[in-house]
Amino acid sequence: MNEAIPIHDGLVVVKVSSIYDGFDTDIADNALATAKGPCFGTMIINNGAVSGSGACNYTDADGDAIIMRWTPTGFNDEGRTIGTWELIGGTGKWMDASGGGSFNAGGDGDEYTNMVTGEVSMN
Repeated sequence: MNEAIPIHDGLVVVKVSSIYDGFDTDIADNALATAKGPCFGTMIINNGAVSGSGACNYTDADGDAIIMRWTPTGFNDEGRTIGTWELIGGTGKWMDASGGGSFNAGGDGDEYTNMVTGEVSMN
């Protein structure tokens, strides 16, 4: 549900809003496997340079909150947004958790995917 708002030639503001219903993973005990919830933020594209930031407010199957920050850094050759993410914390088991990694997001409608890599430490 992203909305691109052209300001002038070369400058675009993008309102970002996504809702995730879970993570597909090959690791059965992945701590984020049951996380779901909204991500939101703003990207600014200024003459091809990407900046901005946002947050994700996930809830896991136990009802614990997980807060992550995401930062876009650019676009890949396919036009997908690439960037980094950082685990800020949350409630319950996520209160002292830490971690981070990268993401590669893009596609339209049902074809949208967000490929996330990185590590989480459940301190």
